[in-house]
This record gives sequence, structure tokens and C-alpha cells, in this order.
Amino acid sequence: MDVVNRNALKGIKMNNLAQHSANKQLGQVLSITTHNSEMQAVDIEFESKFTLLLVHPDIEKLIEWKQQFEPQVEVELAQDGYTALQKTLQQNIDFVVCCANILVICGLNLCYALQRNLNSTTVPVMLVSNQPHEQEEAEVLKAGALDYVSSNISNQVLFHRVNNHMEVFKRNKQLEKVSVTDALTGLANRKYLLEQLESALDKANRGGYSLTFMMIDIDDFKKFNDAYGHLNGDKCLLKVARTLTKVQKRTCDLAARYGGEEFAVLLPFTDQNGANRMAELLRQQVENLAIAHADNASHNHVSVSVGVVTYLAGHATRITNYEQIIQTADENLYAAKSDGRNTVQSTTIGE
Repeated sequence: MDVVNRNALKGIKMNNLAQHSANKQLGQVLSITTHNSEMQAVDIEFESKFTLLLVHPDIEKLIEWKQQFEPQVEVELAQDGYTALQKTLQQNIDFVVCCANILVICGLNLCYALQRNLNSTTVPVMLVSNQPHEQEEAEVLKAGALDYVSSNISNQVLFHRVNNHMEVFKRNKQLEKVSVTDALTGLANRKYLLEQLESALDKANRGGYSLTFMMIDIDDFKKFNDAYGHLNGDKCLLKVARTLTKVQKRTCDLAARYGGEEFAVLLPFTDQNGANRMAELLRQQVENLAIAHADNASHNHVSVSVGVVTYLAGHATRITNYEQIIQTADENLYAAKSDGRNTVQSTTIGE
């Protein structure tokens, strides 16, 4: 169990055999979902409709709450802290409203667990207490809860309170998306790509995973702009970007605009064979677009050249600087260009 998982268990005190068993279950959940959180860390898509998790031991109260919030938001339900933790880590939960006095894992310790897992640390939690007091409020806020209210508040007030929090959260997510997105293509921007590449490289080294990085360049794109104009150049970039997103198979794969007519794809947990298949598929799909390009040096349509590098972590060669990954992919891209363009060149580091 890694550091994230061990930290997630701190503060969860069980005082009988049933709770001890639940503690073991919690460890299993976190062990599984930490790997999932690593694979999904590069995903930057944001849902337009929020998913709210309601947690209360009383099923009648859960139904009351559910009726108050639907259909404005998607609603998930849980009657204990263990189920709530599972759902938050494994599903796309945007906000949690939780009774403080729940079974297995109490509301306070649920906050601690969520704060210490990479896949849930930003999920806002509102705790609803049956017996609110200042000490408990201080503890839950310290544990990372966004808000703390009395169970005596009406369902209508609870709805508006949660709605206000979600509106702020939604705006923050929109700002976050803008900050990591290329304005023209809608792909990830270079800054976000480099952050995720650095993170993925660190995870690959810690876990002994394979990691693939691709550099893609539109062949003779300057000549395309000169011949067809920059507006058509932008349309061409958009079509290539959409093709990139179509060939992505997993949410952990990240396509980005590197700059100008250059794109990049980050493929965690991908060996050279899988990377080469995807690179060749991408090359073929762009060729199939059949975008006229009379000034392409070796073809009469738009094409791309692709440089691929696969890093096999856990072998004799250890890379800690992501710039070496980019440099190797760039060298392979240059080799693809020199080989006549519209080709794929790849190498493996760490064999």
C-alpha cells in the first residue's frame, strides 16, 4: 500500500470487530482506486451536469433529500461511510452532503480519507450534524469539509446552500478548464501537457510502468498556410485535433497542442507495440481526411509525421527528467521527416 493509501487510513478509529473488518475493506478500496486515480489523473473533461452524493443512515431522510435536489442534479445515495467512500473514489462525484453520524466510517473520518486520496482531494463535502457544537465544527473544517450545518435546517435551505456552493465550484472548474485548454483546438495546452508528463513519469518510475510519448507534426504546414490562407490553416488544425481525440482509447490518454502545427500525445501504461499501432492509426486517419495540399513535398494532401518514444521504467536506464522523453520523441519526429514524411519512427528506452 502506497503513501496515499496509508495516509487515507489515518484517523479512522474502529472500536469493534465489525469496524475492524470495515477498515480492511477500506484499505482494499483505496488500493484499487489509487491505481485508477493515477490512470485518470490526466483527464480534463468536465461534465455539464453535477453529480451529488447524499449520505445518511436514514433511508427516509435520503429520499427527502433526493427529491429536493432532483432533477437539477444527478443524485447518488449511500447509507454508511464505507459506501460513500467507495462511490466518491470510483464515480464522478462533484459534491458530497453527509450526515456526521454515519456508520462504519464517521463523517469526520470520511473527510480525512477523501482529502488523502489523489482522486478525491478536491471533492467538496458538507457535513450535517444532529448535535452541532463548536468543537466538532472546528474538527471537520480542519479535516477538509467545505461547510458544517445543523440537521435542523429545512430541506429548502439545504438545497440553496448546496446550490450556492456548487455554482462557485462550477465556475472554478470552468476557469480550470480554460487554463489548461488550447483555445483553437480544444485540446490540452502545452503547459498542462508538461505538468501531466512530469507526473506520469514520476508514477511510472515508482510503479515500474511503461510510458509512451508522441510528437506529431503536420507536414509542410507553412506551405499550406501560404497557399490556402490562415483561416483554412486553422480548419486544418481543428480536423487533425479531432482526429487525435478519436483515436484515443482511454481517459488516461492525453492529446495536446504542443505549439503551432505540432501536437503531442501522452500514453501512460502503454508499451511500444500499442503505441506504434496508435501512431500508425493516427497517421492513416489524417491521410484519410484527404485535405488537399498541393505544396506538400511528397504528397498531394495533408499528412503527419510521428515520433514515438516508449520508456520502460524499472529497467537499468532510469529517466527522471521529462525533457529527455520530449527530446527523444522530437529526434524520432525529425527522423520521420527525413524518411520522406507521412511516416512513424519509434524507439524504446530501458530495454
